[in-house]
Amino acid sequence: MSTPQSQTLDRGLLILEQLAVAGTPQPVMAVAASVGLHRSIAYRLLRTLEDRGFVERDEAGRFALGLTVSLLAWGSGPPCRLQRSPGSPRWSNAWVAPDSSLSDLETTQ
Repeated sequence: MSTPQSQTLDRGLLILEQLAVAGTPQPVMAVAASVGLHRSIAYRLLRTLEDRGFVERDEAGRFALGLTVSLLAWGSGPPCRLQRSPGSPRWSNAWVAPDSSLSDLETTQ
């Protein structure tokens, strides 16, 4: 993988990917550990993402994806599922036709 053009943006996107994979609200320490960041850096990024609606915080202070992520997904086109190729750190889209099953998925890179 090449060096990102913006380290801060790359870290924020990694956090969003991790929260999507987790599927349940996560404490700051779990998010930080999963993306390899110090807790204070992860917290600042999460707060910025929260201010923009990309993440939400529950009563226990755990973070999950927010409604703004849905707005981005809505504008992305046909329904899709994210999946990873074996051994790849990158996600790819698996486009789902309205009448297909998950076994009929075609991945795009």
